[in-house]
Amino acid sequence: MSGEKEKPTSSSDLSNFIDHHLQELRWTSYGLGAFAVLILIGKMKATKKFIAVNQIPSEYIKNNYTLQGHVRHVTDNGTLKIEHTPIIELKRLPSYFGTSTSTDKSQHLSVLPAGLDLSHEAVLWLKSHASGKHAWFQMFSRDHETLYCDIRVKQGYFGRISVSSTLIKNSLCKVQDFKTPPDGEYFDSYLRKMIALEHKAAKGGKGIWKDEDSWLMKMLSNVFIRGKGKLKGFFKKDKS
Repeated sequence: MSGEKEKPTSSSDLSNFIDHHLQELRWTSYGLGAFAVLILIGKMKATKKFIAVNQIPSEYIKNNYTLQGHVRHVTDNGTLKIEHTPIIELKRLPSYFGTSTSTDKSQHLSVLPAGLDLSHEAVLWLKSHASGKHAWFQMFSRDHETLYCDIRVKQGYFGRISVSSTLIKNSLCKVQDFKTPPDGEYFDSYLRKMIALEHKAAKGGKGIWKDEDSWLMKMLSNVFIRGKGKLKGFFKKDKS
């Protein structure tokens, strides 16, 4: 009948059903908890498991959505191989929906900390502190096979740490020298924070900064390139 709404008959149909009927679900759900969960689903649309970077819709990257998953491996260049975990894992629903989980390593997403020039020591840190951990990654940009993100990994029962902030604070890597940084307010804010942390770490003269000459002049000469001109007033005093 034309007045009847479609009903989900598979895991894919269920994902589409949730994404396309969020407004109705929000108003018909009972309790604040259910409402909050549905709002979260509506914002992140993470009911589908992504097994390749090119599967992620462009709007997710543009809007800097955050995904989550488990770090299954860290490569020798510091790339995190993450198995994406949707907010709602359909595999936990009845087998009626016919869901399954793949263990194929080629179906893990390649994720790198955005805007960082990783040293050998940084890669070793990632292998030691990120491998096997649950991770959240806010997406800034991608090429055909890699995501560049602000990554946070689980620490303890309820805590999480920023991978990029920790690496820079511990003088294990530097901020990348950009010719054309990714666009976006979120990335600009992230980049400002990383440069400020690098500035502080460099003054300590430890780690990668131990034998660095004229670090301040080098940083000031690159600050405009890194921020595409948006960081011109970064070190200026507030005149108000």
